Amino acid sequence: MGCLKTSHDRLLVGCRRALLSLFMLVLLASCAGIDVGTIYTVRPNEFDVDAATLAVGEIRFVVDGKRLDYHFLNRPHFMLYRLHDKQYFETPETGSDGRYAWSIPEGDYRVAVLYGGMGPTGVPHFMENGVVMHVNGFVKPGLKFRIRKGRVNYLGVLEVDVSSKRARTLLRESVFDRVNDIRVLDELSSQAGDISLPEGIPVSAPLLQYDIRNAAIKAE
Repeated sequence: MGCLKTSHDRLLVGCRRALLSLFMLVLLASCAGIDVGTIYTVRPNEFDVDAATLAVGEIRFVVDGKRLDYHFLNRPHFMLYRLHDKQYFETPETGSDGRYAWSIPEGDYRVAVLYGGMGPTGVPHFMENGVVMHVNGFVKPGLKFRIRKGRVNYLGVLEVDVSSKRARTLLRESVFDRVNDIRVLDELSSQAGDISLPEGIPVSAPLLQYDIRNAAIKAE
């Protein structure tokens, strides 16, 4: 019974944090007049890459040496920043396996925030228009990529290796402690069949680039 109670309490804590974070994001964006574009999840084998753009990949969290399981409260997603027009975009959450297939408009991007998984909370995010938002996630993790039309843009597997600690609360739940490593893996050859990519369409691997010099949070 104790284990069930602990799991239930963790679920409630996570739910409250997720709802509060979402509420604050919507409220601050509305008040500050921030225009955040929408990105959609698509079916790769039914997608017309000649008319739009397709990006596929995976976000994988490893906590204390073990792969983190995702549920509806901790699935990763990005806030993106397109460089040429200074436009922010919010991606959907990944699937329960961490994989995604998104229609991302063409351009050069920087990952502004990595949400989900296990990360820091209450981190200040200084946006380009001078607005400061406090978010739960990795702000400016040093990731960038380029999206082009007429191809499948494979962004690779973003693997975030972190350590946890016990929170100083009555529940003593596991929370983020530090980043051990951030790396981008090329697993296209082993994942191509699972992704169900369109036939006859070139697949390029403009893997996410991790630039530690421009990362706000660095591996220890």
